Amino acid sequence: HGHGHPTITKTMEDHKEEMEQEEEERLVVHGSGLSVDVAASAAQRSSISHAPSEISSIKSLDMIFPVTVEPIDPPTRMKVGQPVKVRLLVVNHGTRRQNLQLQMRLPLMKDVVVCGPSFQNLGDIAPEGGSEVASVTLIALTRGLFFVKGCFIVDLNTGMEIKQPALFSILVDGDGSEHFDEGRFDIDLKSKQDTMFEV
Repeated sequence: HGHGHPTITKTMEDHKEEMEQEEEERLVVHGSGLSVDVAASAAQRSSISHAPSEISSIKSLDMIFPVTVEPIDPPTRMKVGQPVKVRLLVVNHGTRRQNLQLQMRLPLMKDVVVCGPSFQNLGDIAPEGGSEVASVTLIALTRGLFFVKGCFIVDLNTGMEIKQPALFSILVDGDGSEHFDEGRFDIDLKSKQDTMFEV
């Protein structure tokens, strides 16, 4: 038959490389939400004393994201030039207290950018599910469908940086004064969505 472990391992590694290369585009969180998935992953890991050798090389979610940032009721649409405040839930899934800073890095943000303070000290956050809510103000520069990216969490005690996946996607409309061809825009939107949720 020839379908032994080597084949499985190879596919897993290929998949892992692909994931890493395309993490930017693909790792957009929807469904139960990143903090829930990470917490489940941590619980699962602590209940398995010895992982099967084939999967030990794959990092579990709570090791990749010891701290998660998730938008609370993010907007689905914005208008060009109109600032929108978004609340972000920051959860510490690690095993120790962390003195955290939320950073929205402007050079990594495109089309929808932070306006106002981009770095915020969150203070000490308790381990294993401790959380803090921060607010950021975003402004859209152009029309289209965009990811809100550029979010980092920095542990001020150790200097450790945790890059977050795209926080959410947003559709930006004109301000009403400009006319655009809606039919063409729908097609754009569909093709963009297909690539967005590709697995």
